[in-house]
Amino acid sequence: MTAKKDRILVLGSASWLGSLFLDKISAQEFEITATYFNTYLKFQEPVDLVESKLIKDYSVFLNEIQPDIIVNFLRSDNSKELAIHEKIVNYCRNNNQCHYLFSSSVLALDGHKDRALTENLLANSISEYGIFKQNSERLLYDENFNWSILRFSSLQGFCKHKIIRNEMFLRQLHSGEHIRVDQKVFQNRLFVNDAVEILYRIIRDKITGIIHIGATDCSDEIDFLRKQAVLFGYSESRVMSKDYVRNVNLNCIPHKIFDIYKDSKYFNEADTLTKVSKLNAYQKLRFSNGH
Repeated sequence: MTAKKDRILVLGSASWLGSLFLDKISAQEFEITATYFNTYLKFQEPVDLVESKLIKDYSVFLNEIQPDIIVNFLRSDNSKELAIHEKIVNYCRNNNQCHYLFSSSVLALDGHKDRALTENLLANSISEYGIFKQNSERLLYDENFNWSILRFSSLQGFCKHKIIRNEMFLRQLHSGEHIRVDQKVFQNRLFVNDAVEILYRIIRDKITGIIHIGATDCSDEIDFLRKQAVLFGYSESRVMSKDYVRNVNLNCIPHKIFDIYKDSKYFNEADTLTKVSKLNAYQKLRFSNGH
C-alpha cells in the first residue's frame, strides 16, 4: 500500500528561497501547490501553480486544498501579506496537525541592543521591515499548533531569475568600480543551498519553534566583501570603507539546528565564500586584464 503523501503549500514560488526549495523537494514525497505573483517559473517536479492575484479569499483557498504543510516565503511588508498570515494561523488552529513554517528575518531582533541574538529572544524591532516580521511572529508565539519561525540573516549564492547581492557586487568589480561599504555591520552569512537543505530537514523531521538559519560565525560586511573580491581575483582595496560607522549586529546565532544536525557545523562563512567562488554562473566575472 502506497503511503499517503503530505500536501505542501509554498507561498512565494518565485522568491529566491521559494524557487530553490521547490527544485529541492520531490513529487514522490509531496503533493505540491505553490503561489506566484508576477513571475511564473517552471520547476523540475510537477507543481500546481496558482496566481495569487486570483485568490479572492485565502480562508476558502486553504480549506479547498487542505495543506498538511505551509511554507510562507512572502517577503513584502504590507497589510495584505499580514492578512494572509492571519488566515494561515486561523487555518492551522482548526487543523492543528498542519505544520506552518514562517520565513522571518534577523531584523525582527534589531531592537535588542548589546545582546547576543539567540533563538530564545522574542521579536523586538525598530526597523520598518523588522516591525512587520515582529508583528507576524507575535501571532504565533502562543499558538498550540506546529509552527516554525525561520529567522534568516544574509544568504549568499546565485539566483537564475533575478540579480542578487553577490552578482551585483561582482558586476561592479568587473566594471572597474570601487565599492564603498558601511563599517561595523555584522552578519552571519550562509550559502543559500545549505539554507534550503536545512529547511528540507526541518520539514522532514517536523522541527518546530524559533530556528535561526545562518553560519556559525560572523564578520563585518567590509571584511566579508574584501575576502569575496580576493577570491575572484580582485584587490581587497577595491572595497573601501565609508566614513559612517553603523554598529549593527545582525548575527542571528544558530543553536537548535546545529545541535540536531552535527554535520551542519561545517556551515561557516569560509565555506560560504568558497561555494560562492565556485559557482559556474560567476566565473565570467573574475578579474581579467582591463577590469
